[in-house]
Amino acid sequence: MKTAWLCFALIACGKSARQEQAPRKKKQYAKDGIVAYHQKLGEAHLEPLKLDRVETKIADPAHDKAPDPGSTLTTKDGVFIVGKTFRTDEDPPPADLDIAIDSGTKVFVIERVPQVIPDPYRACECVPQKCSTPGAETIRVLYGPLPKDVTVLGSKPIEFPEHRLAPNYVDKNKLCECPAAAAGSGSSAMRGTPDAGVP
Repeated sequence: MKTAWLCFALIACGKSARQEQAPRKKKQYAKDGIVAYHQKLGEAHLEPLKLDRVETKIADPAHDKAPDPGSTLTTKDGVFIVGKTFRTDEDPPPADLDIAIDSGTKVFVIERVPQVIPDPYRACECVPQKCSTPGAETIRVLYGPLPKDVTVLGSKPIEFPEHRLAPNYVDKNKLCECPAAAAGSGSSAMRGTPDAGVP
């Protein structure tokens, strides 16, 4: 009975207009979310502070004492804001930090707090998963150097409304293949668990 229901669901999903509209709606929701975020940022009397993005390779990730993202790090080139640490096999890589400045000299690392409005739909596609590739490098991102005479005051939350697609996967056991496995390269890329946030 369960198999029959699954077959019926797959057929029905393949004909769903909502399924076909999902990619377009995802792009539109992302654009709308960016607009809403910048509107709330302006209401907080802040504007984005553009800094150079510098990537540094971590030679020994297992013993690395990583500074907290959002903290400052002083180097011979100046003062930098510490970004996220990630592996080069992450797809997509983590988003850049949002750094903003007020009308004076106060700098904040923005914590985006989306007030999510879910848009559920039945999804036939495979469930995204996190993949790991042996030999991938670990990278830390730094932003800076900071202008002189500014003060970094830590994080500041900014709330904004955001619509998001909420796929209800017909077959939750159908995991997407890792790129190396799909290409048949012979790499020992590991199959992971479903990506965080997948319902």
